[in-house]
This record gives sequence, C-alpha cells and structure tokens, in this order.
Amino acid sequence: MAQLSGTQKKQQKTFIALLVAIVVVVVAIAYVLFGALTSKSSLLDNQDFAAALSENLGKAPAFIKEEDLAAVRYLGLFYDADGKQVQVMTAGDDFASMYIEYMEKTEAEEDVSSYDFTGLYKSAAFDAKEAPRLDDLKYFTGVQVIEVSGITVSDSSVFAGMKSLVLASVSCGLTEVNGFTGLNADTLKKLTLSGNAIEDWSALNYIEDKVIVSAYYTVEPGEDGTVDFNNFVYKEKTLAEQNAEAAAAAEASDEENSDETESEADADADTDETDTAVDADAAADENADTDAVAEVVEDADAALTGEDVDVNLDLTDGTETDK
Repeated sequence: MAQLSGTQKKQQKTFIALLVAIVVVVVAIAYVLFGALTSKSSLLDNQDFAAALSENLGKAPAFIKEEDLAAVRYLGLFYDADGKQVQVMTAGDDFASMYIEYMEKTEAEEDVSSYDFTGLYKSAAFDAKEAPRLDDLKYFTGVQVIEVSGITVSDSSVFAGMKSLVLASVSCGLTEVNGFTGLNADTLKKLTLSGNAIEDWSALNYIEDKVIVSAYYTVEPGEDGTVDFNNFVYKEKTLAEQNAEAAAAAEASDEENSDETESEADADADTDETDTAVDADAAADENADTDAVAEVVEDADAALTGEDVDVNLDLTDGTETDK
C-alpha cells in the first residue's frame, strides 16, 4: 500500500474531524428535535403538570398515556402560594397500602416510627405564579389515596372516575360534591373536604359518617380547669354530626314557632273574651234603656186612665224616679 504523503495525512485528519463534527451536530439537532417533539403531551392540558409527571413516570410527556395515569395509586398535589410551586407526588401499590395503614395507626395514636417510605414514591415540582387549574386529575382513575391542596378544578366531576378511593383529602375550591357520589361506602375510610365552599352536602348523606366537613385546632382545658395555649387539639366534624346539629336546630325552631303560635292563639282567645264582655255590657245598657222607656210609657198610660202618677225621667242615664 502506498504511503500517504504528509499533505494527504493532514487532509485525512481534517476530513475525519469534519465528519465527527457533522455527526455531533446531526445528533444534537436530532436530540433537540426529538425533545421538542416529545416535550408536549397531547393527553394533558397543563404542560407543566405533564413535565412533572414525566419526571415521576420516567417517560416523555408525549408518551404518557391514560393507562399510565390510571396505574397511579397515590397522588399528591400541593401548591405553595409563597414559593409559587406545585409539588407533584406519585406512587404505586406498595406506597398506597403502607400509607393507608400508617394513617389508620396515626389516628389511633399508635406508634408509627417504624414506617419508612423511602424509595416508594416519586416527586417533582413546577413553577406556578398562581394556583393552577388541573382538570387533568380526571385521568387518575385508579388512585386509592389522593391529597390535593391549593390547586383548583372546574368542579367535582374530575373526581367522578376515582371509584377506588380509600383515603382522600381534597381542598381545591369545590362548591358541590356530586362527583363523589359513586364512591364505594364499603372501601372508603375517610373523605376530607374541609377548606372548600360547599353548601349542599346531601349527595353524600349515604357516607355521612366518613365525610369530614371541617377540621380545626382548638384548646381544651385540663382536668384542673387550666388552659394551656401551647397544647392544641386537632378536631374534625363529620357530615353525620353536622346533619345532627341541623336537625336539632330545626326541631328547636319548630318548637319555638309552635310556642309562638300557641301564644298568638291565647292572645286571640283573650281578645275574643274581652270583646264578648264588652258586647254583653253594651247589651245590658241597651236593655236597661229599653226597660226605662217602657216604664215611662206604662206610667203615661196610667195617667191617661186616671191614675195619679208623677214620673221624673232622668235622660242622662236612662233611669226614672217616682215622686
């Protein structure tokens, strides 16, 4: 084989370098194009939410499908108004089962120090100047545990497909609860809806003992009557308790209205008796006047027949005096 001259070797090296550079540029362009083409989700409306889910699920937003979201068993969405960020947490069956057990023991005030959730969930975040509207929640139809705080949704219909809920804490500006009417009363343990603006809760009366309508901290006095303002107690009110309070208030109102009605009836009766007495007095006076006139007539007849009768008629009160 002929030996390459120095010039040829130099040209060969230049060609190889150019070829490598072209390949690098092509790969870079392909990478950019691929990223651009796959960075948008055709399924989800909120692309920031899609990007966060992409990190958690390990696939590009463009490749996220409904079945991927339906496979999520735990979903946590928390908007930090101060930090202007939305935290997105997702997990599978292992985390959901352990978390349900953890929450049950926590409420029972049992020891939960042995629980370790490390590596069982994924977390990502995205920036948001204000609380985002995430109607994309409707795709998470397989969740068993959902915790939502600070974000907004159009209405409760986004939760209608979540038939497998066991634990739910939802605070996102809801004004009605129709989307929760399909929940399984046998498997649901707690549905916390405090922090919303709901007025009509009647659709959830079938699970009223499992629905939390309000939650708050209060200070309770000790056995000796003293109050420790550093010892706050967490309280929850169920829909069953709220319904019982409303029923008691309605009953008290009915009794008050009944008492008022009876008082009015008694007052009317007293008025009728008074009117009757007045009428009787008036009738008596009228009868007295009639008798007086009749007596005068009789005396006049007697005088005409020759009887000597002197009659003095007092016209002031309708009485007569014989002289």
